Amino acid sequence: MHDILAMELWKQLLLFIPVAVVLIICAVTDWRERKVYNKITYPFAAIGLVLHTVTMGFDGTLDGLMALLAAFVIGLIMLPFGWLGGGDTKLLMGLGATLGVHALVVTVFYSIWIGAILGLGMAAYNGYLWEMIKRMGRYLRGWYRVFVYKQAFLKEKLERDERNKVPFAVAILGGVATTYTEFALAWPGFWTWYVSSLGFNP
Repeated sequence: MHDILAMELWKQLLLFIPVAVVLIICAVTDWRERKVYNKITYPFAAIGLVLHTVTMGFDGTLDGLMALLAAFVIGLIMLPFGWLGGGDTKLLMGLGATLGVHALVVTVFYSIWIGAILGLGMAAYNGYLWEMIKRMGRYLRGWYRVFVYKQAFLKEKLERDERNKVPFAVAILGGVATTYTEFALAWPGFWTWYVSSLGFNP
């Protein structure tokens, strides 16, 4: 993200305007229909990689391809747990192809936190919060029995419910916006603080 913000304004706009348009469209469809459409995410990834190449040359191509692959791996890890959907993964792949690895990683960091807050807010609003806490308790109790009593398999599963499905494209939109303010305005600074606490240079 530092490299992007150091570029000429027209190059920044060439990257950020398509990202903003796609994310807003996907956030709206995910909020209303709980869907992120392939007809948007596939062209986004292809066009984003081209734009990344135009603005940063061959280095941009490599960065975009690495970020695309990284987003795919993140999706493979999170899909089985239901934390991401296929559309969300493809959206992250397009985002990575356009903005690169660093922006992708910070965006995922903030999107997870925003998604968690959004999920709790939605659960409280639709009356599902207490039931969700009870289900989570049963789920954790099942894992406790697995580890303490050496049961062969987990008998108590965390049931799926449409009321706890977070429109993660909304969280990704918030994550990208927060990533931008993190590096352009040094706000909110959580990523910088977290990375510095690990002994790395943000």
